[in-house]
Amino acid sequence: MKRDNIHHYIYLASLSLLAFATPLSNFMLSIGGILICANWIFSGNWQLKWQRLKEQPAAIWLSLFFFLCAIPLAYAAHLDVGFANLLNKLPFLYAPIILATSDPLSGKEQRAIANSFIIGVFIGTAASYIHYFTQPIKDIREISVFISHIRFSLCLDLAICFAIYMGIKVKSYPLSLRVGYLTLSAWFGTYLFFAQTLTGIVLLFLLLLFAFFYLLKSRQVVGRKLVSVVCVSVILIFATYCFTVIKSYYTPTDDETKIESHTANGNPYENDTSSIVESGHKINMYVCKKELQETWGQISNVPYDEMVEATAIRYLNSKGMRKDAAALASLSQQDIDNIEKGVANVDYINGFGIKRSLYPILFSISLYNHYGMMQYSTVFQRFELWKAGCAVCKKHFWFGVGLGDHKPAIDQQLDENQSALNYKRNMGAHNQFITYCLIGGVFLLLYFLVVLFIPFFTQKNSRNFLYMLFFIIVFCSLFMEDTLESQVGISLYAIFNAFLLFVYKKEQFEDSSVVITEQSNTENDENHKPEY
Repeated sequence: MKRDNIHHYIYLASLSLLAFATPLSNFMLSIGGILICANWIFSGNWQLKWQRLKEQPAAIWLSLFFFLCAIPLAYAAHLDVGFANLLNKLPFLYAPIILATSDPLSGKEQRAIANSFIIGVFIGTAASYIHYFTQPIKDIREISVFISHIRFSLCLDLAICFAIYMGIKVKSYPLSLRVGYLTLSAWFGTYLFFAQTLTGIVLLFLLLLFAFFYLLKSRQVVGRKLVSVVCVSVILIFATYCFTVIKSYYTPTDDETKIESHTANGNPYENDTSSIVESGHKINMYVCKKELQETWGQISNVPYDEMVEATAIRYLNSKGMRKDAAALASLSQQDIDNIEKGVANVDYINGFGIKRSLYPILFSISLYNHYGMMQYSTVFQRFELWKAGCAVCKKHFWFGVGLGDHKPAIDQQLDENQSALNYKRNMGAHNQFITYCLIGGVFLLLYFLVVLFIPFFTQKNSRNFLYMLFFIIVFCSLFMEDTLESQVGISLYAIFNAFLLFVYKKEQFEDSSVVITEQSNTENDENHKPEY
């Protein structure tokens, strides 16, 4: 086997490993990064690589971002944290350069990268389901066993895009395989709802909305009408369902004109008519704590304390039951197990997706509106973190606080603000734009915006349907998360951004019979036009 062919297959294998590892393992991501970099260095052909790089200016712009992130390390106080953060950002440097200068991949090889990613995501979902059904779970977010549940939801959305695209557009696949891809996309979508990952669910519907407007440009009138009907129907059904869920959650169903004062055992109820409404019932109506404490000792070995009491009251309330001895004694063993695990609402484990995702958010909104509590609301916590982050940015507008110092700076600002969130530490801004402004000031933030949008001005591939779907997933996540502050998030963006810009070719991806040719205008030598 020729030396060039060996390097080509190592390149393909290492890129496949990176795609496979993204939803699964930081360690495998590191191994894949080392392998693809070493192979690129030892493969040589520097003149050809330099020529290709000059013809891909976006790759240079993207790679330079790594060095701009390194500059704030010079004036950081937490050098160890900053250096570790910089190492995580290495894909920013190597992914655009290597993928833009390596030999082209055939359609089959391009699909192998996408398939590796899909397989990795499938393994992640399968492992999560197994973990859920075999281990005690207090928080549904715990079922994401390999990476953060938020990062995994981004991987799921991208895997859905790849699976649907390959199931519909790849002409060389038999019908059975196409159906298999569409089935996989449904599996991934079902997991999103099962895991109650609201970020992933919202992004999925944003993708659907974008696809609706994008596909309306189809030249086939029948196609446009079909797409319009399907997308509008789905959106209306989703909106109607959400409205119904929210309305039923906040609308009390108990008759307050005939409030009973005592339980069947003659003990007095606590009836707070101004109580928070949850699942259509007021939590602090018909509460007899004395009976709850006495009965709990008869049905459970878990000690009765304030946490158990609060959980039991909310759990009974969510089932539309009174909070007394008769109601508690009527619960099934599964209900008791749920209370012991800290499940405060039966709808947190029953039902499907939207309701399970919305109810905790609605409850946290009620807590904030009634008591000013934000400890149980990730939404209001983000508002508080954004407020603190913006305050720090104003103080260090031009150059930021340094790489590795941005989280301590927010912690200090929360203390200065006497925030209710100051008991939490090292949370970061949960907004990538604020985070980069914190790290390197307005200059780093502006260059980050250049990195995001310059492909639309320099790369034809940026106008492909798949790339735009990928961009929506990443770009929207930047507003709610520090997506590019973890190895998985950085790899997801850097690797697939470079893949879709410099490697992916629509015609070849959809049809293996299409021959690959170099995109260079100056490389007309047939020796530089490998075919597979």
